[in-house]
Amino acid sequence: MSKAVFREDNYAYIYRHYAMDKETFHHVLGSDYVYNYLEMLYAGHGKEKAAPETILEDIVVPIVLRKRFEKAIFRDYITIGQDRVRKQRSSLINYAVRKFAKKDINEMMFKKQYLDLVKTLGLEDVGNIGCYDRGMQNRLAASHIVLWKYGRMLRYYNQANYDFTELLETLDLNQYHDEEYSSMKLFRDHPELMKNYDIHDEYELHNLLKKICSEEEYPEITFKRMPVIEFGEVDRAKQVKELLYELAPIGYYDFAEAYEEKYGVMAVTVRANYLQGIEEYLSDKEYVIDFPRIPESAKSTLIEALHEDFYLKEDLIPLIQSLVPSLSRETINPRSIKTLGFLNYENYVVRDTFLNGTQYFNHLLTAQDEVDLSEIDGRIKKIPNFSALLYRLRSTYTIIEYQPDKYVSLDSLREQGITEDHLRQYIDSVLDFVGDGIYFTITSLRADGFTHALDKLNYDAWFYASVLAEHREKVSYIRVGKNKILRTGDDFEMEDFLESIVYGCEDMYMVFPQLTELLHTKYAVLAGKHYLRTIIDSSGMHYDRITNTVYAHDELYFQTVQEQRYEAEEGVRKTIRLQREDNATKGAGESTV
Repeated sequence: MSKAVFREDNYAYIYRHYAMDKETFHHVLGSDYVYNYLEMLYAGHGKEKAAPETILEDIVVPIVLRKRFEKAIFRDYITIGQDRVRKQRSSLINYAVRKFAKKDINEMMFKKQYLDLVKTLGLEDVGNIGCYDRGMQNRLAASHIVLWKYGRMLRYYNQANYDFTELLETLDLNQYHDEEYSSMKLFRDHPELMKNYDIHDEYELHNLLKKICSEEEYPEITFKRMPVIEFGEVDRAKQVKELLYELAPIGYYDFAEAYEEKYGVMAVTVRANYLQGIEEYLSDKEYVIDFPRIPESAKSTLIEALHEDFYLKEDLIPLIQSLVPSLSRETINPRSIKTLGFLNYENYVVRDTFLNGTQYFNHLLTAQDEVDLSEIDGRIKKIPNFSALLYRLRSTYTIIEYQPDKYVSLDSLREQGITEDHLRQYIDSVLDFVGDGIYFTITSLRADGFTHALDKLNYDAWFYASVLAEHREKVSYIRVGKNKILRTGDDFEMEDFLESIVYGCEDMYMVFPQLTELLHTKYAVLAGKHYLRTIIDSSGMHYDRITNTVYAHDELYFQTVQEQRYEAEEGVRKTIRLQREDNATKGAGESTV
């Protein structure tokens, strides 16, 4: 009696918590009796039911039942090479994206290859699998494994591989208010950042930001037709005039180029569609505005008070108005600011004792032996000229990042007897030791026995990883938390690194805790379970939720499970046979007596 109640409790729990249909129960139990009974008792009870496959991780359900339901859940899967794909349109589309869109592909060509795949598999008449309609296009457009660009081109891009914190913090999209930009501006201003995130052009950037910028965190952003992005309430005519007020006098063509540089809109588009409201200032192909000037008495007061070498305009203008309240806003213009001894730029000014803004930023980054960027105004770090110079100084080893956002100058290393040649020798030694196409971190490198004279500097692993990471010709890397995973050779993604570990196992599978422990102990990589699971689930690997095991691919998983099941059954049969033989022997002995 208790056994029957126990089974009813299990099946009732499954029915109430998981969206299992009648067909699934029938597949597990061989009849409809249990499902009909449960439906009579529990229909309409309980909260919203979870997806069927989530039962595989539910420890409340006995393993033997989870295995039986797993077989039922996966009954609608088909094998394509080493992959198992569910016989439904969304799953097959995702498979097709991974296989056919590794590089840019036109949507019409992708559609043809997808429908050819459907035909090859004989699935034209299975559900809506063979239907590539507008609804499918919309879902594909919103997919987190696809980036779109101009001309209806698409490319496989697995968002799960990336931590977008650095991207969003650097772009700082909430800094813009009541303005309209093209994503080309953001793409051009941060070339190294785009490369780190494998973003190929402004259209891909626009598409990605649209997917990762939530309305809650970015309430003022509206993504218009690619590549236009609106921030708040946009008045394009006002935006054009305000830039003109900053730059005049300026030539007609030069102004269009300047607008492109600031807002990312192509100059030819600016000339065709943006300049209709400023014709009154145009004379002989030049825009001229008669700006008011700062009175001499006010000028002397300001020159004496403004003693910093650098000001952001959003700070400078209110400061000037507080020092000389009688000045109108129109008086504080690029021309009048120049008379105060400053060079004028888009969002900032620099004292004219510097040749240009770049020279000032170079002074900021190299004047001291060490610089901590966390102590610099975050708004400065977002200035494109600053970030471009930072990347350039890093690439030439003028400064080297020894901890996140902390840099040491090569000049200070020279005082310790370390030159750029020593850094190059270190790189060559690592490349010779590691070999081609190998993943590693500084921790794993040292654990494998690598040593070098440069180790005497006693910097953290981040310093040595930074030295290697700047050798872009032969070393690629990704950042995971406070570590850098490196690879000799081409660019890679986190799923490539994880696959290399699993494929490197003798049986090509490993339990999940073993994977996380290996990442921690061998590579010093700390990665959360959810992050790793998301990557694994969207890759070619297979995660068995019941045994918490990661397999190199689907086919290996099913083959292994079948072998284990066969071995278990053989073990049971052997036990029964031995028991029978033992009983027979005992029976024969008793009769003899």
